[in-house]
Amino acid sequence: MQQKQLKDLSHELQAMTSAAYGVGKPINQLSAQLRELDDRQEEFDLKEQGAQSMQQAIALVHKGVSIEELMETCEMSRGEAELLIMVHGQY
Repeated sequence: MQQKQLKDLSHELQAMTSAAYGVGKPINQLSAQLRELDDRQEEFDLKEQGAQSMQQAIALVHKGVSIEELMETCEMSRGEAELLIMVHGQY
């Protein structure tokens, strides 16, 4: 009798382990997809911030700010500021 109960319990435990693994696998896949989406969203946000910063810098160039002001305000190097002024400045 006790052997049968142990065998039954062993089968139940195996079934529960299999079920847990079966549920865990899709959860792990969803978790990986969520991480990927989070990374993509962060990358998109950074690109969007960069585009907004560039638009701000171009607007400042159109207003006639100096290279030094552009460098300080937009946190860019002298070369970047000079290039923006050459491309977008007054002709």
